[in-house]
Amino acid sequence: MKPNSDRVEELQQRAAADLQAVMGRVFLAHELSGYMGDDGCDTVFLHFDPPAKVRVVDGITDRWNDEWLDSMWNVDLVEPHPDIPPGSRLSVYGISYSLGGKTEGSRLLGVARPLQ
Repeated sequence: MKPNSDRVEELQQRAAADLQAVMGRVFLAHELSGYMGDDGCDTVFLHFDPPAKVRVVDGITDRWNDEWLDSMWNVDLVEPHPDIPPGSRLSVYGISYSLGGKTEGSRLLGVARPLQ
C-alpha cells in the first residue's frame, strides 16, 4: 500500500529516473528473483557464483513496503547461465528509498548507490 506522505511522489520520481538510467545496460548479478523455466509459477530467490550477465529491460518503480519504496527491475539473460533454465522470468531489486531518508543499493553489481 502506498504510504501517505508528501515525499511519495519525489521518491517515485527518483526511482523512475534510476530505472531509466539502467535501462538497456548490462550488469553482473549474484542475486536474482523470478519464475524459473517455462512453466515456473513460484517465485524463487537465487544466488549465483559465477554471477549472471543480465540486461535491464523494464521495471516497477511504485512498489511500496511500509515506508520503503522497493523498485523491481526486470532483466533478461545476456548469455546462458548454467543455473538458470531457458524461459525464466527474472528480476532484481533496484535502488530502494525510505520515507525516513535511508537508501539501499541495488542487487546488481556496480549499482550500489543512488544513480543521481
